Order: sequence, then C-alpha cells, then structure tokens
Amino acid sequence: VDKLPLNLLQLGAVHRLFPRAKVVFVVRDPRDCCLSCYMRAFVPNQAMVNFLDL
Repeated sequence: VDKLPLNLLQLGAVHRLFPRAKVVFVVRDPRDCCLSCYMRAFVPNQAMVNFLDL
C-alpha cells in the first residue's frame, strides 16, 4: 500500500509487469488534503510544486 501521488505515474509499468493487478484509486476531499499538509511539516516535491500558491 502506497499513497504517494507521484506513484500514479508508474501505473503503466505496474500494468506491464502485473497485468492482472488491481488498483484502488481513492479520492480524498481536497480540503482535508490541504489541512493535512499545513498541519505537518512537508517538503514540497514535484507533486506539490504549486501547493503554497493555493
């Protein structure tokens, strides 16, 4: 189980290696995501490059 947003980019490779793999894509309320990021120290990365501009 891995919830990092950038791992979505690897789904093509996962499908080629494990064609019968199941993927569960969970969408969280964006307000909860923003609050979670502000309440913990996070390091901006490629997935959150514009987060502080919200």
